[in-house]
Amino acid sequence: MYLYLGRGMIYHVDHTAYMWLFLCCCLDFAGVNCQNIAFQSDSSGFVAIIGYIAVFYGFMADEFIFHRPITGFDLAGALLIFSVTIGVALYKVLQQKREDRIALELA
Repeated sequence: MYLYLGRGMIYHVDHTAYMWLFLCCCLDFAGVNCQNIAFQSDSSGFVAIIGYIAVFYGFMADEFIFHRPITGFDLAGALLIFSVTIGVALYKVLQQKREDRIALELA
């Protein structure tokens, strides 16, 4: 199949490209539905914080898919985002456990 983009630019599009596009759409659909269920089940702040992990995965995709070299600044930013996200998530989990323990002691 050929794709015409104007100005005489014609690109050959392989059928595997459509297969990958369809697969990505299905996975994105599943991810959005899972995120909606998570927002309905828990506080939205916690789910939104976990969503920042996507920044780290985007950084890794730049490195492994596009073969873009890692600079120190890139690595520091990705590790900062990753560590803050994991730190806040752990803090929230521990805080919830502490609140549950206090509620049991008061009961």
